Amino acid sequence: MRLVINAVSIAPGGGLSVLLGLLEAWREINANLEIVVVASKPPTIDALEKTAWADRVEKVLPCAPAWRHGAWQLTRMGGWSTRFAPDILLSNNVYVGQAPCPQVVHHQNLWTLFSRSYLPYARDGVRLLIQAYASRTALKRADANTFVSHFLREKAEVICPPSKSRNHVIYNGVSTRMLKSAPARCARRRVEGKIAAIQAPSPHKDNESLLQMLVELCREPDEPKWTLDVAGPGDWSPWQSRARQLGIQDRVRFIGACDAKQVQDLLLRSECLVFASCFEAFGLPVIEAMSCGCPVIAVNATAIPEVAGSAALLVPPHSPQQLAEGVRMLRVDDTVRRRLIEQGYERSKLFLWNDSARVFMKLFESAVSGARPLTEV
Repeated sequence: MRLVINAVSIAPGGGLSVLLGLLEAWREINANLEIVVVASKPPTIDALEKTAWADRVEKVLPCAPAWRHGAWQLTRMGGWSTRFAPDILLSNNVYVGQAPCPQVVHHQNLWTLFSRSYLPYARDGVRLLIQAYASRTALKRADANTFVSHFLREKAEVICPPSKSRNHVIYNGVSTRMLKSAPARCARRRVEGKIAAIQAPSPHKDNESLLQMLVELCREPDEPKWTLDVAGPGDWSPWQSRARQLGIQDRVRFIGACDAKQVQDLLLRSECLVFASCFEAFGLPVIEAMSCGCPVIAVNATAIPEVAGSAALLVPPHSPQQLAEGVRMLRVDDTVRRRLIEQGYERSKLFLWNDSARVFMKLFESAVSGARPLTEV
């Protein structure tokens, strides 16, 4: 089966992590797939070529603005992709117009359709209008829509009720390779007072609460020299300025985009992961941390409780004081810490890329066979 993956809009971050996780898993389970990935962003192309998990990486629209990527996917990509004679097309958040084969659209977020958190992005109006149109069109017309959580699927079915019979939930995951390194979770060399955060410099990630949490911790008279490592792609300069305003610039390190190995290394040496984001369709760093034996403090909102279950400390949104209290608790209460480490590791086993890859294969086979409606996966 020839699978063409539309990765034109995928950049370093969650979208690229999902793509690489699925590609590795399809190879690991020996899926009967010939995979062509269509990409445009140089870092994404570099990562794909480095791993060599795709049979072919096709480069299009290099250095073009994001709005042009969106317009091309809607109007030109379908006809252009006929050169590969695809059996199935997998696209990320975008419906490809005039696709020459059945099309599965994998939705990792729908914020442009239902969340006011995107209002700060008004300056990117054209790009977001295209994205919103593409997501809504996918809900109406894709052969199948997949969602990374039940939370997101339920939101989609409020937006487009007729899509219900074509909608499926396929969770994100962690690699078996990461889980095989689990013994390191018991012997890892934690750095005293080091806190990890994996997110983006976007408003809905609530970096303000993250920095305010560190301010709270640094007020302790006998504090253990708390430090914060923030991993994630994007322009962090406004938050570097904010850290200086708060007087914690020497306690925060913004380390930028990280690959899977770098993320794992960060989690293995940190006392905990603090996930302050208030708007998540899944929350991949939560289970990545759990798989590394790194206890998690996260926000009790959107899809996060669905993913974390009882294996994390959950606090209300926009509550830096409670984030700080959670960090203190994990430091002084070894019973709670051990419980979260053990429960988190067991919970991470429920979210494996290999399992997700097998579910996608069932969906692809159903779509190619022409089954209507597609078998519920």
